[in-house]
Amino acid sequence: MLHGDEGRSKKRLPVLCLSCHSVLGRGVQTGKKRSFDSMQGQQQMNYTGSTHCTRFLLAALPKSYYEGSDKTFKAMLDFLSRDIGKLSKVGITGPDGLQYYVAVVSCKGDWPFLHKIGGLTRSFYNQPKQAEAKNPCVGICHLCLAGRPGIPFEDVSGACEWQYTLGIEPPWKEVPIVLNHLTHDPSFPELFFHPDPWHSWHLGEGRNLACNAIKLLLEITPGRNADLRIEFLFKEYQSFCRETRIQCYCTKFSENLFGLSANDFPSGGWTKGNFTTSLIRWLASYLQKSRNLFSPGSLLELTVPLLHVNWSSFFFLCCLFVFGSLCYWALVLPHFIQPSSKANATVEIDLCFRKMYVAPLWIPAAKAREIAGHGLKYLETFQAMARKAKEEGRALFLFNSKIHMNDHIFRNLAWEAEMAELSLNPLAWGVQLDEDLIGKAARLTRHVSSKPVFTIRRTLQRWLIAAHCAWSNAGMLKRI
Repeated sequence: MLHGDEGRSKKRLPVLCLSCHSVLGRGVQTGKKRSFDSMQGQQQMNYTGSTHCTRFLLAALPKSYYEGSDKTFKAMLDFLSRDIGKLSKVGITGPDGLQYYVAVVSCKGDWPFLHKIGGLTRSFYNQPKQAEAKNPCVGICHLCLAGRPGIPFEDVSGACEWQYTLGIEPPWKEVPIVLNHLTHDPSFPELFFHPDPWHSWHLGEGRNLACNAIKLLLEITPGRNADLRIEFLFKEYQSFCRETRIQCYCTKFSENLFGLSANDFPSGGWTKGNFTTSLIRWLASYLQKSRNLFSPGSLLELTVPLLHVNWSSFFFLCCLFVFGSLCYWALVLPHFIQPSSKANATVEIDLCFRKMYVAPLWIPAAKAREIAGHGLKYLETFQAMARKAKEEGRALFLFNSKIHMNDHIFRNLAWEAEMAELSLNPLAWGVQLDEDLIGKAARLTRHVSSKPVFTIRRTLQRWLIAAHCAWSNAGMLKRI
């Protein structure tokens, strides 16, 4: 897969770094311990190991080369795509004399990078800022026509209109350079530029959900003022981290951290994806413990499952209890008092990603339908919360374009499960480790000559030296 993003060079100037990596790897490091034998026979994702060993830096282009014109950027893409394309057509001869072929099957990254490398005319840049605009929206998604009049991208139901517009109209004026030389599906070339779940959820919609839930929690949290209430929640979060043995990714909660202004939508300002994951896990646990404090019909009810009691069955059991059926009571009562079947936001999305992270690269169809079901239920619940907040006139649960990208990810997983026995894990397009490579490469650009031509050369040379050391320490290099 091909990945690109901007890092910070000297004087905080951007530097564009391009890299590629194998889809296959050694799996994902999670808190759930798995034996090596249990992973045999399954292809795993590429999430484990040093990025010097699992990723390959292709280019480091300072901002001065592509700030005013895309000529140098396009020339670089043309050279790299031609060179990479030869690997799938000509191949490379290994030390054993065999011919090996490598194909780049997808390009991933944040939405601004996909917009730039694909020359997209439909992206989040086109999302309307007002309820009524002078010119109709041309679309906010390169995969479909969502956002156009009559095709709302906010629709996450099973009968949404945008699902019938996939691949109908190309989202570019001219074919992107990378598609001229790299492997892709000619019937749906737009899918070569794939959205990644890390930017869509961990640094996107996940932050949105966490900030809105915390703003609602502050309304029922004990304390004389906002500072005491938010400090109380932070202590609860710290306690949860200690109990579950997960890292606490901040030193304190603050209104600035969650964007808790009075008249605006909450918005998170952190850049650590694992912080989002730990917050959602804590919220799912804390909201269930605090469900007795929710007022009937409140927004918080939609974020957590409430206990649902079947009263007719309960009365029947009481009669049996009167006649001495104590054993029957103990065995059957849990089946009548159980969580409500109504979807809830924090629990559904937490289950979705936790099951996704422990799954292999190829997920069996039944498990894929289960994971996709959790994600789609979350989207439906979030839509219900956004609608209820609007009815109450509250600035909560902002519906942005990243929700639509998550809808694509979950819905595509469900479609694959219906068409085949195995579905590709959406985390294959995650960019967590690729962002780590961007940080390392950008750090190298800050320690070489500031002249652009030397910045490119010296950065690549230093990366090769660091990669050689990493490969040698990992025992991946052998003398022939």
